[in-house]
Amino acid sequence: MVHLTKLRNLLISFDNWNVHKSYDNIVANQESDIYALRQQIETLKAELKKATALETTQFIDIPKGVFLSFVDLIIQMQEMKLPSDKELVFSEFQIVWVKMICKYFREDHKEIDFDRVRRYFPKDRRNPGNRSSSVPSDQHLFEIREIKRK
Repeated sequence: MVHLTKLRNLLISFDNWNVHKSYDNIVANQESDIYALRQQIETLKAELKKATALETTQFIDIPKGVFLSFVDLIIQMQEMKLPSDKELVFSEFQIVWVKMICKYFREDHKEIDFDRVRRYFPKDRRNPGNRSSSVPSDQHLFEIREIKRK
């Protein structure tokens, strides 16, 4: 008898069609699953609404030909220090700058290529490596500098 019970339990574990259950049992399980999934959908909808609250369909446009000057300004901002010797803006990873630029800015009303921007923001700013590029000197149109207070 013990062997038959073990065999029956083994066969039930392989039962993908619920042959061993009654119709009412199957319907009750499916209703329970549907209820749980509906609750999950509501939770995910609320999370999505919260996550997209700051999304925008508007972009900041950069005129054609001066995109690298803008990148140069972003790089200069990263180098700026407050009087307390703290950085003005800080990001642990350079990819954050790339994502921000690609997500919120356009060049001549066109999307900015992710890989193009990524070149100018290497993982390690102090040791950029050979896969990164620096902004050409003819694109250095502006200089951000500290105001000397008396």
